[in-house]
Amino acid sequence: MSNNDSFVPAFSNETFFSLMEKYKGMPDVFQNLFDIQVDNMLSIGKVQKSSLENIQKIASRQQDIFSQIMEKTTSLANDMIVKPDTQAALTISAENIQKGYDAAMDSVNEISDLLRKSNAKTNNILRDSTKQSINELQNVQQKVSSAS
Repeated sequence: MSNNDSFVPAFSNETFFSLMEKYKGMPDVFQNLFDIQVDNMLSIGKVQKSSLENIQKIASRQQDIFSQIMEKTTSLANDMIVKPDTQAALTISAENIQKGYDAAMDSVNEISDLLRKSNAKTNNILRDSTKQSINELQNVQQKVSSAS
């Protein structure tokens, strides 16, 4: 790191020690700030865990949907092979295509709903954590202001 680096003054020993000197009578402030950061890290862990669980649910459901599509496609192909009558095969095909389309749209809606719920849960965790951190920081700020 060069001496012209703008981060050097901010993280120099002088700055750190002058900060410590200013707040040396208030060790609980540093503990409070540390506790806030620990809570923030725990919240991030909760968000990651929740996101991973939701991704696993969605992937599992997508696998189920894919399996169902493959079964229906195989059934459709078998029906067309077994029934040589062209008109009957076309009628069955049209009905199966409509059923397949309806099932696909239901699946898309289901996956969308799972994603919406997942995002809402994650956002709630982050919102609650942020509110709590802001309240704790305001409390620390009040302690510092009243001590100064």
